[in-house]
Amino acid sequence: VTGVQTCALPILGVNIESKPVHVLCEKSAAVTCLDWQRDRDHRAVLAVSSDDCTVHCWEVNHVPVIRGVLRTDKRQLMITYCALETAGTRLFCGTMGGSVWHCQVTASDSTTSHVRPHFGSVEGLRAMSLPNLGITRVVTCASDLTVQITDYPLGQ
Repeated sequence: VTGVQTCALPILGVNIESKPVHVLCEKSAAVTCLDWQRDRDHRAVLAVSSDDCTVHCWEVNHVPVIRGVLRTDKRQLMITYCALETAGTRLFCGTMGGSVWHCQVTASDSTTSHVRPHFGSVEGLRAMSLPNLGITRVVTCASDLTVQITDYPLGQ
């Protein structure tokens, strides 16, 4: 998968010519991060964040279908990194202001909540579901020279 300055995101399939299978054109600014997971029904889910303060979540099995959009309208909340929970049902986003947001990946649920674990811009973010512990562990690093490990109740 590659991001380009034209704000289009071609999805490359595995074939001899290596031509884009789909091109997602919902972005109006540079793409900053993406993550790819399979949901509980084994559908591929792609989260794409950009400098237009949005994260689009796509189901990209055969024909890309948008599942949801998270929007922020303040520069301090500009999304720098995004990660999908291992099951592809919850989205975590790091921001320039040091906050970490999370919400469900559905078009009908726009509920978000956030914590501010950093005093600098979030520069990396990973999320991993640990069902045996009943948590999703989120690791972030930031320009304030810190690494934060936060546990969230699984699927909430």
